[in-house]
Amino acid sequence: MQVMNGYLRIPVTAKTPPEFIVSSKNNGEFFSLFYDMSLLSVVLCYNIHQAANRREILNSLELLKNMPEKYGSQPFFACVHLIAPLEPYCFKADGTKQRFYYSKNRLSAKEHNEMYLEQVQFINKELLNVFDSILSQSKREPVIVLMSDHASRLNDSFSSPFEVSEKLVLQYYNNLIAIHLPNGILLDKDDLKEMTNVNVFRLILNAVFHENHPILEPRYFDGSTGTKFTKTWHEVTQDVRPVFEKLYPFTLFSGEN
Repeated sequence: MQVMNGYLRIPVTAKTPPEFIVSSKNNGEFFSLFYDMSLLSVVLCYNIHQAANRREILNSLELLKNMPEKYGSQPFFACVHLIAPLEPYCFKADGTKQRFYYSKNRLSAKEHNEMYLEQVQFINKELLNVFDSILSQSKREPVIVLMSDHASRLNDSFSSPFEVSEKLVLQYYNNLIAIHLPNGILLDKDDLKEMTNVNVFRLILNAVFHENHPILEPRYFDGSTGTKFTKTWHEVTQDVRPVFEKLYPFTLFSGEN
């Protein structure tokens, strides 16, 4: 079972499509697909998408809060990709509407950063409410994974994404990964050394379901060049890993928790 907002797509090769819930009753999957795959996203800049994205995020959060009540003791898998805190900026820190802006390119770096941080503050608070709701309603203790697909996109004066510095690595590649496992299960400390997105579910399956999936070597890619339609990916593992190994010698986890 999946909960999906307009940012996610069902793979066309899926043998058994998941039960599909459109997260935004107002926008609909057709609007999201049409907007993302046409010149509409360029012509409108962020005008319509700002309001549409706000509704989509709010509806996705509400659906997640009510998942345990809807499915009871029946096992289910819910996956949501929230585009926040990235643009379009549509939330102030208190959840009220962000001011209208015509195009992200017309915002100064200071305005970008202020709006980004407000959206971070809002989404952080709302996710805590979601987790409280899930934990209080669940008939069985759930597995909860909160992870980012990349780190901060605050504006800075980096001359190139490929001139890797410690500051850039910490800003662009330092992903958030937080996991709640049932029954007090803890991940092996040695495995935490390789805790990157590619290994998250491998580690969970090994720890909770006693499987034996091999842990993959972390790899890092930069997709900063090109457009949303012609993005070019460059592997930067050889530059990023040494920085993490220097800054974090994997002594962050002491004690049993």
